[in-house]
Amino acid sequence: MLRPYQSECIDAISEAHRRGERRLLVVLPTGTGKTMIAAHLPDAIPLNGKRFLFLVHLDELAYQSAEKFKECNPHFKVGIEKAELHAPPDADVIIGSVQTLGRSGSRRIDCIDPDSIRICAIDEAHRAGQGKGQYVNVLRHLKMFKGDSDCRKDALLTAWTATPNRTDNVGLEVILDRIVYQRSILDMINEGWLANVAAYRVYTQSDISKVRTQAGDFLHKDLEESVNTPERNLLIVRKYQEFGAGAPALAFTVDIQHSHDLAEMFQQEGIDAQAISGNTPKTQCRTIIDSFKGGDLPVLISCMKLSEGFNAPIATIGLMGRPTKSQLLYTQQIGRVLRPWPPPEFDTTEWDGYRKPQATILDFADNCGKHELVNLGTLFGLRPTFDLKGKTVTKTLSDIEKLEAQHPSLDLRAGNDIDEIRAFIERVDLFRSPQIPALARKYSRFCWIEQGPDQYRLSLPDRKTLILKVNHLNQCELYRSEGMTRVLLEVLPDVANGFIAGDSLVPKDCIGAVMTTARWRKDEPNKKQARALYNLNRNLRNQFRSSEDLLDFMVRQYKKGVVQFTKGGVSQQISSLIEARR
Repeated sequence: MLRPYQSECIDAISEAHRRGERRLLVVLPTGTGKTMIAAHLPDAIPLNGKRFLFLVHLDELAYQSAEKFKECNPHFKVGIEKAELHAPPDADVIIGSVQTLGRSGSRRIDCIDPDSIRICAIDEAHRAGQGKGQYVNVLRHLKMFKGDSDCRKDALLTAWTATPNRTDNVGLEVILDRIVYQRSILDMINEGWLANVAAYRVYTQSDISKVRTQAGDFLHKDLEESVNTPERNLLIVRKYQEFGAGAPALAFTVDIQHSHDLAEMFQQEGIDAQAISGNTPKTQCRTIIDSFKGGDLPVLISCMKLSEGFNAPIATIGLMGRPTKSQLLYTQQIGRVLRPWPPPEFDTTEWDGYRKPQATILDFADNCGKHELVNLGTLFGLRPTFDLKGKTVTKTLSDIEKLEAQHPSLDLRAGNDIDEIRAFIERVDLFRSPQIPALARKYSRFCWIEQGPDQYRLSLPDRKTLILKVNHLNQCELYRSEGMTRVLLEVLPDVANGFIAGDSLVPKDCIGAVMTTARWRKDEPNKKQARALYNLNRNLRNQFRSSEDLLDFMVRQYKKGVVQFTKGGVSQQISSLIEARR
């Protein structure tokens, strides 16, 4: 039986199809059953004698997907097209390996008549971005590539991704037109379809500041030398003992050697742990995985074997032993511990098995220098150094959003933890006024501030807020927010048009207050401002004998070119202090 959001997704795709839309993206987190939804699409959009092609990139996913399609469509003939396997000519559903079908010069794609495919679905769609490579070779053969003169109007292309941020899907707008359905990790946690998740930031003595990068992430060889040390591996074991309390744990490592060394360290400390990799014999690998799923093996370790196509809802602790700059990799890994157990559909009144209270992530933070590491906080728009200190994501984000609603003119996402954010509100540091991001300066005349990756906020004097968010197709969503309520107003083709549309909604009587280019903003601060600032800020009254002394200080700073002490900068500080008092 489909879950409510799965039925909603099918309905959304079906309705878009009826309107003539043919290139659609679905964004749903890992563990929410994207393949299950895809397998039910023929119920809403009948194949009418044609076929369904489901594209995957891993052998394991090919076999899993074939089983799911057979389970959901027992009357269909399902075949796999990859390497040594060939789908029967009369297969209703083809599970196709993109490497096999899309490889340049390959003739395997010729076995599929383009006109026979009614629905094509791309699993892990982030891999299909940029409009090039094996996925595009397949789409061009199927006559489904956006913009081509022979692009078919009768076939439906759906693409599915779990990544939370637009930057993980760069280039998808080349092949897709619209996000037809999306739900976030937070949505799924709040509705009980994913487990709530807490996190601890654990500082190590390892130095990865000089580790080189390649293709957007750390170079494996350099990284392994820096982090696969007895001291760091022992720290991972100790923190598991401290925060994991023996719960089923998945540990993610840099490479195969790191996996085996970490497993050995666990065993030396009296904790049963096993490492698996692509080199592990299939029978042995299955025995180890079954032991973990059955609760007999407390710790399972791998560098990549667990990141995709692995399903063990009992997994409760995520030991993030591999530092990464990749949102995609990190999201895939933590998704392995976010499935609830027992499943939400189960009647647990008589359940006497293991219950997952919540998921817990241990982020091991090395000295990273100029590198920005991905951690649980960054997935939700917090800074890379943010520490949840064992609190759940839902509680932390709820607290921050309430504070943002109370103080809309303050940039609260720059704090390192919730206590620092509250302290910042108390003192409103003069030297930490919000900075206008480069894109906002380029496209807008107003004081937009950045609120997480690809998201911008403009606070208006009437306590309403405009929000711009760049989505997975590089489109810009425009929202109006009042308190905790957010309403989608429009989807614009790009961020430039988003700022133009957002600026057009600023009431005429508010323009002077939110402009960045107004001449008065660059002027010297005046007595009235000094008096207001002095009366509002207790710290300033402790530092200066009078508002006149404060004005002298501000004027000296202004003449040195410190932008916080222009008339506009001081005005912004006064507004922040007023907001902090409400």
